[in-house]
Amino acid sequence: MSLTNQNCPTTIGDVARPKKASGRGGRRENAGRPALVEDPKRLTIDVEAPQVDLLREIADDRGTSVSVLIRTAIDQYISRTRNRDGR
Repeated sequence: MSLTNQNCPTTIGDVARPKKASGRGGRRENAGRPALVEDPKRLTIDVEAPQVDLLREIADDRGTSVSVLIRTAIDQYISRTRNRDGR
């Protein structure tokens, strides 16, 4: 006996939902928070606990996120390295 149904959609995006009578609700184009990064790539790093605590504190003081701080630091490092190397 098979527990799968071959005719059953596999992802939520494949599910055909009837339109609500009110026309409201559900996914809307351009709804939600705008993307902060155009083509994001994930990078996993190991960081010491005190560094994380300090990053969170700095981010909170500046009213930003730890991710923004890290991206800014990476941009600054790349810029300094390229300038030093003459690229």
